[in-house]
Amino acid sequence: MSVLRYRKKLKINFDLLEYSSGARLATRKMNLELMYLKAFKHTVEGNILPVCDKPTFIRGVCERASKSQVCAGPILILHFIYVGMNSRGSLPRVLNTALEEYHTASTLCYHEVVFDFGTWDKLCLWETKAQALATEIGKDKFEYKVVFVSVHSEVTRGDLFAGKDENGEDVAVEPTEFMEYLFSGGLRPLISKSTVFMLSCGPLVAFQGSISSLKKAIIQQVFHPSLPLRDCV
Repeated sequence: MSVLRYRKKLKINFDLLEYSSGARLATRKMNLELMYLKAFKHTVEGNILPVCDKPTFIRGVCERASKSQVCAGPILILHFIYVGMNSRGSLPRVLNTALEEYHTASTLCYHEVVFDFGTWDKLCLWETKAQALATEIGKDKFEYKVVFVSVHSEVTRGDLFAGKDENGEDVAVEPTEFMEYLFSGGLRPLISKSTVFMLSCGPLVAFQGSISSLKKAIIQQVFHPSLPLRDCV
């Protein structure tokens, strides 16, 4: 092959490489703009508006330690999901997938539990289900307990959705009442001394009333886990 033909071939390859890189960058920029249009929103006087004036570009480096340690003790991952929510790709599932490599079925337990206690009849059924779940899991079986609660919050008060009423409409209650109903029966001592993550919408922490109600529920669970929240002074 002559030098001229070789140079032409190199130029064509570089042109293709630049075109391919440009196409990837354009696609990535378009995906970020679409993500900006669908995410990073907040509600202002009933209108859904962007939080930022322009798309936010996030850059980072993922690093892993040369040596790592994993807790060898039995781990419970308990995920409560509000009825109708999609748990695919959720943080609890990702955590369970990451830990499966280091544990067996006897030392890693993952439960997804859908809740709906929007009516009194549903609440009675939930209390029975919660007691059965607590009995199945066992209070002292696991050394580490991680609890996730995926739930929506009402945009004008920050109340948490408890379930659907007779007409299929969402029912929201104060965080203290929500926590009492969710952790009914034997679940209250089960989650004692566990790590609890609330995967909820922003309104939960946007209103002083909802924050105070949530704090009250946390204090009651930490210091008086055997008492109903309605008896907390």
